[in-house]
Amino acid sequence: SLCQLIAAPALGDLSDRYGRRPVLIFSLLGTVLSFVMLALAQSIALLFVARIVDGLSGGNISTAPAYVADVTEPKDRARAYGMIGAAFGLGFIFGPALSGALAHISYTAPIWAAAALTLIATAMAYFWLPETVHRAAAGTGMPFRNLAAMMQRPGLRRMLVIDFVYWFAFAIFQT
Repeated sequence: SLCQLIAAPALGDLSDRYGRRPVLIFSLLGTVLSFVMLALAQSIALLFVARIVDGLSGGNISTAPAYVADVTEPKDRARAYGMIGAAFGLGFIFGPALSGALAHISYTAPIWAAAALTLIATAMAYFWLPETVHRAAAGTGMPFRNLAAMMQRPGLRRMLVIDFVYWFAFAIFQT
């Protein structure tokens, strides 16, 4: 979660600068790599490195909604974001169930299955996902640069703090 907190704004900025598609593909490949490392881990150190790689790759959580915003009309965005939330919810339901079923094969079978599914998603993104960012209109700059100024605005500060507490609690719940 800490790695996602660090990576999400940076990946979001990179997706503004270089495009959503390459950032999504790169981060999906990072997730595949992290699952392979996790499945092959023979030490606690490698296990932690695998989770760090996955956290940094999982920072694409800022890029995926940006992509959805790029491809939907403003009137349809709430529904599209709701579908993202529903997909996450289904993942939290079916992921552990599938893992539990695959764990009867071996302890690493669920990890290999996750790597395979992510590799399929990567291939789908590579072959079918069009780019949406027009680089001439893309943003630039380090995303953390304006954090202090944003925290000076009471309404925005409250929203940022609430969002941080929510995701922090959610990460603790998952752990």
